[in-house]
Amino acid sequence: MKRNTVKSVFVNNKSNMLYYEFFDNEGKIKQKSTKLKANKRNRTIAQKGIPAFEARLRQMAEQKTSTQHTFSYYMGLYLKHHQELTKIKTYESRLKKFMNFIGGEKVEVSKITRLMLKEFFAQLTVSRETKVDYLVPIKAVLEYAMDDNVIISNVATGFNLPKQKSSVLHSDKVKPFSHEEVKRLLHHSTGDLHNYLGIAFFTGMRPQEVIGLTLSDIDFKTRTIHIQRAITKGEIKDTKTYESIRKIPLFDDSLPYFKNQIAQAKKRQSLFLFSKEDGSPLNDIEDIRGKSANATARRKNGAWYTLKNAANVTNGDIRNTRHTFAVSAIKSKHFTLQEIAGILGHSSLEPLFNNYARWIDGNMDRIDRSISIFGEQLTGNLTGSDNVGSA
Repeated sequence: MKRNTVKSVFVNNKSNMLYYEFFDNEGKIKQKSTKLKANKRNRTIAQKGIPAFEARLRQMAEQKTSTQHTFSYYMGLYLKHHQELTKIKTYESRLKKFMNFIGGEKVEVSKITRLMLKEFFAQLTVSRETKVDYLVPIKAVLEYAMDDNVIISNVATGFNLPKQKSSVLHSDKVKPFSHEEVKRLLHHSTGDLHNYLGIAFFTGMRPQEVIGLTLSDIDFKTRTIHIQRAITKGEIKDTKTYESIRKIPLFDDSLPYFKNQIAQAKKRQSLFLFSKEDGSPLNDIEDIRGKSANATARRKNGAWYTLKNAANVTNGDIRNTRHTFAVSAIKSKHFTLQEIAGILGHSSLEPLFNNYARWIDGNMDRIDRSISIFGEQLTGNLTGSDNVGSA
């Protein structure tokens, strides 16, 4: 197959210009103007320029091939083809972080090793769930390279992230409010912030999930809340993970706060439970909380920090309402751990153990030794030859 060679020089009758007809790097016939008027003298010039033109074709082909073999190239394809994903901006940021770690835009995908992956994830100081969220787009980008026959295996396939102890990542984040602090915060708060806290404390929802609720998500007949979207930084998007799309119980304690906020939403003619005064959705939890604990605290939008001072609460983050719910649910012993994980939107029990291990009661002394694990009928049949003691 001929590639990057000129087939002929011809005259374009419409423009009366000389053109090269040539084979490109894939052997396809294409045309390119010489930008020379069609006459005998220029035809000679065009003929003499063929070697330089062919050299340029080969150079461009080499550059294109080199670019196409990079992680950056396949990352671009992946991002282009998945613009509909709600997390695409997050994925783009994480892919760029990985690309910069392994050497930048010119790194070829064939040079990426499992050791690079291990080193990259080892230096990330984030939760294991977030690391999984990094791995998903990295694996997808490398799949593009495999489909293009540039690599024969995907180093991210079957890559196992190391387990992490809660003391490494979560001990500083999990600071639940005490029951007395909850009472003081609810007592001193007013308006949207008051209703937000009541809902957050008694549902365990993430801040972005609470402000993403619409009125139709709240079902008083079935006493359930349908959590199916989140709002962060002005974007209405899917919940954090697929498992976070869920229905949770509408507990009695949360009813007054929901009803008060629904009344506010109807006054504002808003589809969203929490909204701006004109009924449009909030941009972020900052619209309720405020932006900082220092300068902003003295402004009108520093409501959360003003409230903390009034309630004499030093525990800082408004997100700890979720941790407060989780710890209180565990301590109450009214729920199984699976039920708590389901309410919080976790796909497994691992996040519960990572975050709340010290509150999960492991005391063996309180277990009733008379409990029959398999039931009386089965234990009653363990006689004669079936008896464990007879061999």
